[in-house]
Amino acid sequence: LVLGDIQELFDTWIAPGHLAAFDNNCNKDVVERFKVYPTSYKSYFNYSHPIIRKLGIPPLTCGFNAGVYVTNIYAWVNARVTKQLEYWTRLNQKEILYGVNSASGVTQPPMLLVFHNRYSAIDSLWHVRHLGGRQGLHYDEDYLQRARLLHWNGNYKPWQKPLENVNPIAIKMWEKYYVPDPTGKYTLSR
Repeated sequence: LVLGDIQELFDTWIAPGHLAAFDNNCNKDVVERFKVYPTSYKSYFNYSHPIIRKLGIPPLTCGFNAGVYVTNIYAWVNARVTKQLEYWTRLNQKEILYGVNSASGVTQPPMLLVFHNRYSAIDSLWHVRHLGGRQGLHYDEDYLQRARLLHWNGNYKPWQKPLENVNPIAIKMWEKYYVPDPTGKYTLSR
């Protein structure tokens, strides 16, 4: 749910040599204030595999969340990012460098590899995530009201499942902008 002026996100500064900007998973303010679990590379990768070890990325390196990001499309094309992502995805199908059943899904790990040390940060208010799970319960009303983008990653979506594990403040915000689905396929879960 986009609540901010998208121009602000578009204007995100990307440092020279960086290809994109993401929200850092270890944003100390958010992690400490709301007890959101920070994720490191060891959460995503099979560090017993020699290919992963050879990369030299320490397992405790903080990750980012690729649910919302800004990129310079010219830098993306010049760096052949799509080819790099495809390479890691194909290699994972043969070598099992990262799982597809973990919280990381199938797109997050290759992005972590491709953008390692080549990304800038976006303001964490542009990616308030975990709203589809228990971690999202920790956000307070003040923080959610200041949010510029709400992301329901996790198992509990306001349009899919019962809402017992979802932040009630965030649900009210979502309902405020809910437009009924003309097909009737998606309805409010309450």
